[in-house]
Amino acid sequence: MNTLNRILVPVDFSPLSQNGLNQAVQLAMRTNAKLYIFHAYSRPVVPETVNLENVQLSAVQTTYLRKKERQIDDQITQMIEKSPFIGDVDFEVIKKLDNSVSGIVAAVHHYQPDLVVMASKSRHGLDELWGTKTAKVAKLIDVPVLALPDQADLKSLKRIGFACDYSHPMEANSLAYLPLMAQLFRAEIHIINVSDDPVSHGAHEFEQATLLHD
Repeated sequence: MNTLNRILVPVDFSPLSQNGLNQAVQLAMRTNAKLYIFHAYSRPVVPETVNLENVQLSAVQTTYLRKKERQIDDQITQMIEKSPFIGDVDFEVIKKLDNSVSGIVAAVHHYQPDLVVMASKSRHGLDELWGTKTAKVAKLIDVPVLALPDQADLKSLKRIGFACDYSHPMEANSLAYLPLMAQLFRAEIHIINVSDDPVSHGAHEFEQATLLHD
């Protein structure tokens, strides 16, 4: 059975992402995985009220950027202080000047996590998940994404939904951690086929379905 060695959790300082961090800490504790806490941020806009007559714009932008980075450091510290048991796991904080989706994708490629944990605003199933940042990231990376609904608590986890498309080939690493998650939380795995053509399932789709259920 595969084990988790590295877990990446993006944060944006919202209450939703605070819970995502707390749950990722729980998972890291159970698996002895290293936790990467990731935050992407944009370059601040210099207010129009700033007098630029005798100052270069680039210097002002740098000043505002450094100020924003200090604020981010403070916010990350506050999140860590609010996360129970984080002192019991090995973690690293990563900050990147980038937009959130491409920043997460770049971090996945660089740090090679085994799992990405993302808090999602969806609370009532997959229909609410499509179109979210979590869904966009999941489509762009080859690493499994654990999407946590609002107020989710892994300690009370009973069911895990694995969304896939039988019409596309599935890599072994996308399935490797399902048995581990089921064992860790004594949870049921529900496999959900998501397809543009839910009626037509040929031999290839049957083969993929068999792979999942074996």
